[in-house]
Amino acid sequence: MFQLVASEESRRDADKLVRFFASLGLRIDRSEQQEIQSVITRGFEMNFSQASSGQGPWAPLAPATQADRAQKGFPPARPLLTRTWDYRNSLTDPNDDQHFSQVYQSSNLYAQEEGSESPLFPWHERGTPRMPARSVTHLSRRSEDELGDMLDSIVTRLLRRDGL
Repeated sequence: MFQLVASEESRRDADKLVRFFASLGLRIDRSEQQEIQSVITRGFEMNFSQASSGQGPWAPLAPATQADRAQKGFPPARPLLTRTWDYRNSLTDPNDDQHFSQVYQSSNLYAQEEGSESPLFPWHERGTPRMPARSVTHLSRRSEDELGDMLDSIVTRLLRRDGL
C-alpha cells in the first residue's frame, strides 16, 4: 500500500494554486486580450483565404450571383465574401469601424467575443432559405489548436508571474 501525506508546505502551495485559478479571469490583462484577439482574427483570415471554416468548405456561389459579380467587374467565383473587402475587414481588422470585440471578465470567468457588426454578418453566418451559410467565425481545427496553445502559454506566464 502506498499513502500520500500532505506537508504544511504542500498545503500552502495547493492553496495558492486554488486562489490563482479562482481568480484567473481577472488576471488576463489588455496585452493578453490583444494576443487572444490576434489569434482569433488570424483564424478568421484563414477561413476567408481557404473559403472554409470549422464547419467545412463554403458552398460555391450560385450561377446568378456569379453572373452579377462578373457584370459588376468582380471575379465571378472567387474570392468568396470579398467583393469590396468591407465584410472581410469587419472580421479580420480590429480597427475596422464594424469590427465587434467584447471581453467578459470576473474572478472565475473569462470570455472574449470577436465578430462583425456588418449587416451582412447574420446572413453569411447562418444563411438564409435561399443562401447557404458561409460561416467565418467557426474556427478551423488548426486555428483552434493555435488558440489553445496560446491560452496555455498565457496561463503558464501568469503562473510564473505569481511565482507558482
